[in-house]
Amino acid sequence: MAGYLARRVDVRGRCHTRDCRRTCHLDLGELIAKGMGALPVRTIQHTLRCARLDSCALFFEERPEHPLTIGELCRRDYVGVEIRCAGCGRSHVTNAEGVVAKLKAAGRGDGLTKVSDLAGLLKGVCKACKISRWSVAILWFDPSSQKVPSWKQEFDRRRELRWRERMDKPGPPP
Repeated sequence: MAGYLARRVDVRGRCHTRDCRRTCHLDLGELIAKGMGALPVRTIQHTLRCARLDSCALFFEERPEHPLTIGELCRRDYVGVEIRCAGCGRSHVTNAEGVVAKLKAAGRGDGLTKVSDLAGLLKGVCKACKISRWSVAILWFDPSSQKVPSWKQEFDRRRELRWRERMDKPGPPP
């Protein structure tokens, strides 16, 4: 939720059931002040759904004041970009700089590309299921109040291994 507040995203929900006129608004500042800043917004949205037998029709709309671009996430050590196959669920976490470099190399975008447009710009098939449907999620964590998540530990481990491989090669250091 802290990322939503930092980006000034207004989150509102409205029920689309015929006889229901329920609406809700997430006051992110108040929820963070109560210590819920580390919770994903999806968790809060799920708890607000009703328990109707014919299922809840409460849908949320996120209205960002300023659409987030991938370039704004570069050089932020606490942000990861999760690329997930919509077919089999296999995922890979990288940093924003890696995504920008791949977009530029493919000629499909740059640092000004909106995060909401990233999934449509990714091409190629999944190695596991051979389907080309991708979803992209931005992973945030607060290093001052949370332990380091597993995706960040794995990313740092891979980066350190690449650095060691480069240092082991003969010649001048990179």
